[in-house]
Amino acid sequence: MQIVIVNGSPRCGKDTFCNFVRQMLGEHRCTILSTVDKMKEIAYSMGWNGIKTPEVRKFLSDLKDISTQWCDYPFQNIKRRIENFGYGGRDGIVFIMSREPEEIKRFEDELGAISILIRRDAVENNAQSNHADANVLNHNYTEVIYNNGSFADLQKQAEDFIERRGIYNYNRI
Repeated sequence: MQIVIVNGSPRCGKDTFCNFVRQMLGEHRCTILSTVDKMKEIAYSMGWNGIKTPEVRKFLSDLKDISTQWCDYPFQNIKRRIENFGYGGRDGIVFIMSREPEEIKRFEDELGAISILIRRDAVENNAQSNHADANVLNHNYTEVIYNNGSFADLQKQAEDFIERRGIYNYNRI
């Protein structure tokens, strides 16, 4: 099983890229996790409607910071969830959406993860409402994927990524 940290500015195509890979590999060989999944659950329970505004992004970031400082919950939760994904086997991929450079480094060091940065010129210079979104470029990523073309272009990059990772027997879309 390969663990891949995914980061990039908001609206750069992280989810789209990961979903292309998941479509090609199948759900039994690919899962997508986020270090803010539980924070989103909490926000929903408090009345959030699911729309990400700058204020909501800041709230989720602050909530994650608090839970990290208090009990290291986001990192430990991801580790537990990865253990539960064992059925992906050696040809499986676990994508982890993580923003903070220190946390990405920790995933690389402790779990042997690689990291990819998705870049898209049209959104990269937008002002950010929180430190996590503002610091996405402050890490030395294993790989950078440029998403400045069409969906088909990004889909091809997802296929190329699978091949570079040495995963075969996948569905080309």
